[in-house]
Amino acid sequence: MGWGRLYAVSESASQLLSTCRAKADWYEAMNTLGIESAPQLDAEDEIRFWASKLDSIAHPAAKFFAGDWHAEYDETGDPNVCFLSSESVRAFLSQLEQLGERFFIDLFPHDGPHGIGHAWLYEPLCVFLRDACLHGHAVMILWEN
Repeated sequence: MGWGRLYAVSESASQLLSTCRAKADWYEAMNTLGIESAPQLDAEDEIRFWASKLDSIAHPAAKFFAGDWHAEYDETGDPNVCFLSSESVRAFLSQLEQLGERFFIDLFPHDGPHGIGHAWLYEPLCVFLRDACLHGHAVMILWEN
């Protein structure tokens, strides 16, 4: 099972990240930023599912998971990482709220007896992004592919 986390970071992190290309550079920058102490959301394996599904239907919200900037993709199997400006975070939150939870419940059919499948991420993601927007934060996403 994969994993993924979203981190709320200062918009000024973009200055440090703007020169990063390789994943190793991004990881070093994340250490410099003290990312582990930043507000975060444990998205479990959902980033991969959400990104893939939104991309498969060519939905504009899919670009959130690609980020404004991202580490170069490679074949090493290292986790992916990307950065989204506070402006992009606000735009994505607006899209989420316009689509509503029902959109994601329908997007990720779930036949199990409990819960709503992959759509469980909708509400905690909205709460996390609202808080990030309230504080003018950008977001970094780190996930296993």
